[in-house]
Amino acid sequence: MTHKDIDKPEKDMMKSSMTEGIVRLPEVVLPDEALPFDIYALYRALVEAEEYCETSKRWKEFPKVLEPSQESLIDRFYDQLLSRVDDILRGKYAKDNSPPPSPPIPPPSTANPASGVPLSTSAATTEQQPASSNRAGSKCLSTSSSRHCPVQLRFWTSSTKDRAPRGEATKRKSDLMLVAKGCMLDELYWWHCLVSKEIKYDEVADEDSSDQIWQAVKLIFRNQPNRMFVLGVKLVGTKMTLVYVDRSGMLVSSSFDIHEDPISFLRVVVGLVYVSDEYIGFDTSVSIDKEGRGHASLNGIKYSVEDVVYTKSGVFGRGTVCFKVTRGEGQSVTYALKDAWVDVSRAQKEVEILRELNKLNITHIPKIIDHAIVQNKGINNSTKNIRDAVEAASKDLPRDEQPKSHKFPDSGVVKENDDQASKPKGKGKGKGKKKVKAEKAKPSCVYYKFFAREQYRLLLWPFGRPLTDFRCLEELLLGIRDVVGAIEQLHNNKYLHRDVSINNVVLAIGDENPATQQDVEEFRKRLEGFLIDYDYAINVEKESPSALADRTGTVPFMAIEVLKTTENPKHHKYYHDLESLLYVLCWLCMISAGPGKYRKLSEYKDSKIYRWNIQAPTNEGMALVGSLKDAFTRNDENMKIEMEDSFNKYFDPILSCLYGLRKCLFPISLEADKDLYDMTKMTVQNLKNTTKPDEHRMFKAARLRLPLGDEDRDSKWVFEDVYSVIDETLRSLPMEHRLAAMAKDAPLPSIKEEDEDGEDVDEDEEDEDEDEEVEEVEKSAPTVDGTSLTRWDAHLRGAMNRVGMPSVPENLVDGGKGKAGPSRQTPPENTVLSDDGESPPSSPSPSFPRSASKRKSPLDDESLNDASLPNKRYRDCQSDPGVGDGEFLKFRMDQ
Repeated sequence: MTHKDIDKPEKDMMKSSMTEGIVRLPEVVLPDEALPFDIYALYRALVEAEEYCETSKRWKEFPKVLEPSQESLIDRFYDQLLSRVDDILRGKYAKDNSPPPSPPIPPPSTANPASGVPLSTSAATTEQQPASSNRAGSKCLSTSSSRHCPVQLRFWTSSTKDRAPRGEATKRKSDLMLVAKGCMLDELYWWHCLVSKEIKYDEVADEDSSDQIWQAVKLIFRNQPNRMFVLGVKLVGTKMTLVYVDRSGMLVSSSFDIHEDPISFLRVVVGLVYVSDEYIGFDTSVSIDKEGRGHASLNGIKYSVEDVVYTKSGVFGRGTVCFKVTRGEGQSVTYALKDAWVDVSRAQKEVEILRELNKLNITHIPKIIDHAIVQNKGINNSTKNIRDAVEAASKDLPRDEQPKSHKFPDSGVVKENDDQASKPKGKGKGKGKKKVKAEKAKPSCVYYKFFAREQYRLLLWPFGRPLTDFRCLEELLLGIRDVVGAIEQLHNNKYLHRDVSINNVVLAIGDENPATQQDVEEFRKRLEGFLIDYDYAINVEKESPSALADRTGTVPFMAIEVLKTTENPKHHKYYHDLESLLYVLCWLCMISAGPGKYRKLSEYKDSKIYRWNIQAPTNEGMALVGSLKDAFTRNDENMKIEMEDSFNKYFDPILSCLYGLRKCLFPISLEADKDLYDMTKMTVQNLKNTTKPDEHRMFKAARLRLPLGDEDRDSKWVFEDVYSVIDETLRSLPMEHRLAAMAKDAPLPSIKEEDEDGEDVDEDEEDEDEDEEVEEVEKSAPTVDGTSLTRWDAHLRGAMNRVGMPSVPENLVDGGKGKAGPSRQTPPENTVLSDDGESPPSSPSPSFPRSASKRKSPLDDESLNDASLPNKRYRDCQSDPGVGDGEFLKFRMDQ
């Protein structure tokens, strides 16, 4: 599958969210108030300087005939024009005391609704002013708000035509690019690129220009984490178009002739060179250099940014960005600062979910320290602001000049609205459909298909690192065990995560340098597992049935039932999150070669497990992923073949854990033998309260045969079985894979050892005589604590063998009772939790040593909300951009 195929769903979303033909978009995006000069006086000065001829209506130096590969000529024209503008603004051609003449082209009848406020934060209902009010009484080219001579902050270059900017494996080129003043063109990175411009010599060649701008916009968003929106420009012949892209969609102006409309031309080409950063899309509350360092503000407090640990790869949706921050220079406590554009229509937002979970004292999840909706000049940053401004500017236009919007496709993969996502378009009487009808009636046709988003900023503790940064297998499995505990606590409190993925399971950061540790015990304190990113978590008691049935998640880690049910999706359950965690562990074993080591893509790109991430994110593609996972989990033999084909040998000591988890989560269906099902269920009911060891082992063996779901198998049993699998694997790990091996001569961790485990099950072949079969099975049945299983259990095993059911692993029928034992991490001292959140006392794990340190833990987790690496940005796999380990296909209500 190619990179183009991977991008296709987002391109479809781009087209469906596009609003075209916006006549006054240039005036809305770059209003007169934003320009540090009087644009009409500048136009008159250029006419007097003979740069523009009013008689022929033509720019003097613009190529008379636009042909392919003339980007350098246009670049030269821009250079000459901007040089002349600079001379004019410096006063060479300005007449100090003469007011500028009336403009040759009348401006819009209404002033820009934004009233000088940056676009993404502009007010939607600003009072209209007379068109000439901004020019009346002007004495010179510079506006009253600009006391000094305007300075060119950027310049246009055609160097990107033949040489793609650096920093991405994708060699995306642009005909022209607006870049920051002073950057070196031979060292141009995407971090320097501000506005992309595509030039086409005629309309036939213009077919792909929107896609090309979209591709550039995607890379700019990914490399510039403090962007609220990105602009693009198209030039087809002499017709120019301004493009505005934010997290809700794409706005496209109507085309204008650069010769017939010189004011709009100057507003775009010259205005973009001079306006301040917020008008080209920068969030000025965050300042980041190319090394990922800088500062960010939240509720008036400035935090030092040490690194950008994650940027969402994509254009539309949340646009999640995560920073590693401290309160100030020299501060030891590290936090995660998360920015995300949240769909305002969502009933339960992440900040609300986390506040509730923090009050419940749920462990191994992020703790909110502070949060806010980002504002500019007292107005919330929202994608609705620009659209309100467009509507206000378009009110008095004739109907044929109103903006034109596209409809959402009938069967879209990306589902953004809870009500619309729950049923096919045109069916039912949901709120989403009513909204579509009401908005269609509006003359501007702008709103009926976009989803308003507001920029939320969260400060979270602790700070986490990616799961691939485990230091030994014991630490990895204990981290997975911690996350199982988090899922159990969520379930017990009626919450579901619904997006367990390798990017959302992180390890809390600890000090790994022995030289800084007080003793061996301090060094051996492990990194704990945390489950992060609660954008799609829900409280099942507060959601409607349709919302519970929404399919959300990251495709390679979604549960089979969620992937394969399209007509009548099943409600998301806690065991779907556990199943996703199994796939997380499988994915890690495929992409990693050991602690902190990544494998080359070529080593596993042909494996079936890797195919979980390269199918088109359509219903058909997800059904195929579901079928691949179904084959993988069908039996131990299938699993073994695929693991040998995909996994690195380093993980051989934990393969038994994967087999055991499969048996916990994928019981063989008993539908083919109702008598066996009834007998198994009756046995479970009769023995669930037994205290006799033999009967308890029978009970545990029988319950594993029952389907998942509280009506058959209590969730408490499921979690006990999962813990037992992990604990058994931990006890069997070789010394070199334990935490103790990380410190010389350090004793083993205080793991509670149990009696000798039973032997492997040796299942005999089926015999024609059932009595002989039962006798043989009983002889070879596993022993626990030296006691063989009863004849009834052996009989049950023999019967299950006949329907192809696997044997029960020893660690699921032994006497061990695995329970969640998450340790409580508390925020650093002197940290005030928002909403009166309190940190409960620490409680060590009953079976394994807790990792809480006596000192402050510089931990952070939630910032890694979608993925993260500790000291570098999380990027696509270099050998296969867009498809590698770092970028996964999404299927969510809110992409």
